[in-house]
Amino acid sequence: MPIAIVMLPDHPVPAILHEDSDIDLANRVGHLSAAPQPLREDAARLWLLSLPAPSGWFNSIGDARTHIEDWVNAQHEDGS
Repeated sequence: MPIAIVMLPDHPVPAILHEDSDIDLANRVGHLSAAPQPLREDAARLWLLSLPAPSGWFNSIGDARTHIEDWVNAQHEDGS
């Protein structure tokens, strides 16, 4: 189940989206008002990378969890 974490610059709380397929997730991400249009899967992945951390596209809940844990640990190491 693919997962998207969307952290928009003007929103303090990330959106966590999941769908049964990559195509369905790309369509759901594409419905966000800030998302560029049209938004295919490859463009959705690139757009998420351009957003503030911890945004991203993940293949599973476990991958997303690991990303969040790594990001939190990095924040603590940086003193942020």
